[in-house]
Amino acid sequence: MISGNDVQIDVSDNGIGISDRHIDRIFDMFYRSNEGSTGSGLGLYIVRETVRKMGGDIHVTSEIDKGACFTISIPQIVETTYKEKA
Repeated sequence: MISGNDVQIDVSDNGIGISDRHIDRIFDMFYRSNEGSTGSGLGLYIVRETVRKMGGDIHVTSEIDKGACFTISIPQIVETTYKEKA
């Protein structure tokens, strides 16, 4: 979706959700909210850093047993073509 000068991407699931006690830390490097996880804890950190390098931001909302929604907003890049005079 395009809103003003930003492009917004929403990614959601219907999984177990993220509890309030973890939600503030899920973008931290190496953070895993579940000790049984086989992940490295780098995925969401890398996504956030990449989005921020593009001048954007990422936010998450979640409900336990209903899932989570990640919203990424990044500025539009308007490409301008320059025509040389003949």
